[in-house]
Amino acid sequence: MCGPTGIPGKGALHQLPIDMPSSARALRFKLLLSTTLVVSAVLTSGTAASVFVASDTARRTASERQLSELSLDPYRHTPAIRALLDTLLAPLGPPEVLDSAALQATVALTSASGREGEPLANSVWIASPRTKSDSISDPETALLRRWARSAPLPPLWGYRVGLGHPATPWAFPTRAWRPVMQFIRQNERDADSALVHGDVATATLRARETIAAARHFTEQPTSIDMVVGRAIMIKGAKLLARAARQGDEPVISSQAKRLAELVRVNYALSRPQMARLFTLGADLSDGRLHAIAADRNLPPAIRMATLDAALVGACLRTREVLLGVTAERRNGMAQLAWSVSDIRRTEELTPAYFHALDAFGGNGLADHGIKTAPRDNGNATPVRWMVPSGVRHRYAFCRGAM
Repeated sequence: MCGPTGIPGKGALHQLPIDMPSSARALRFKLLLSTTLVVSAVLTSGTAASVFVASDTARRTASERQLSELSLDPYRHTPAIRALLDTLLAPLGPPEVLDSAALQATVALTSASGREGEPLANSVWIASPRTKSDSISDPETALLRRWARSAPLPPLWGYRVGLGHPATPWAFPTRAWRPVMQFIRQNERDADSALVHGDVATATLRARETIAAARHFTEQPTSIDMVVGRAIMIKGAKLLARAARQGDEPVISSQAKRLAELVRVNYALSRPQMARLFTLGADLSDGRLHAIAADRNLPPAIRMATLDAALVGACLRTREVLLGVTAERRNGMAQLAWSVSDIRRTEELTPAYFHALDAFGGNGLADHGIKTAPRDNGNATPVRWMVPSGVRHRYAFCRGAM
């Protein structure tokens, strides 16, 4: 209804029709704004994730020039070392084969009980580890002398078949090194004392025992065994060279020095070399990594390191840290596992690498035995809150693995 002037009265205002064109524009604006915000959030999150991952200083890579210099020729002296060992250890006589009782007693003495809360550790040893002690008794020393002079033990000696199925390569329990190193130091003290008194024969015997003990470790497929065995063998070789020199045996002295030189290089990858292996692991289509895995002149632990490189290589590819493991990486890992299959019992080790790949793409770290780095990269922290949880998980995995 209208008033006298033709203007709608107050009572009729609420009866006016709604302005439909104006409402539609507002709705379209809201939809456009919502879409823009979503797209911006996605782009921002992706950019933040890329910055977060790319800014990680732990993702070290080797340059192309360094990769072209990668040569493992110095590490291919395993056959020469075996020949030298046969010559230097021949005076000890035919090596004894340890019976099961002696082997179990040695394992109990030289195995680690593991950290609290890790049920895997005790389950893998063929004998329960002994309680920790700061010294070894005379009977234990005699047992280790018998062990040292025995025939080289097979790969993964002391571990049950199956290994308890470790979730990752880092969950694999290591040995108790204190008793072994106490035995080595005791040998060194006995040899030095014998040399002071002119007893070259005893000093030579103790040196050879030390070298023989190292053989149980140097060609194991695990890097910690290899590195500790290397240290023990160098000690024994130096001690033998010194005893031979005092006993006027220049040939033996020269052979012992040569053994120490070969062992020093052969059984330990330098940090730069390991970094180059990791870089090769970023792209498993590079045939060099597979050639290293298949090279039987290399120590088993170095060949097994190619699987570490393939695993860590995922951390060196931003795409995989952002989106997860590719099928190409899984296939490449399977090819590497086949290349090292001639090493006994590696079929028990290689599943741990595939479990680790699953952990890399999974949602939880603790369930896979992964330890994250104690601190975050300061450059990445400001954008952490914008990074998807899966990317943060893989980032934490890589910080713990590298």
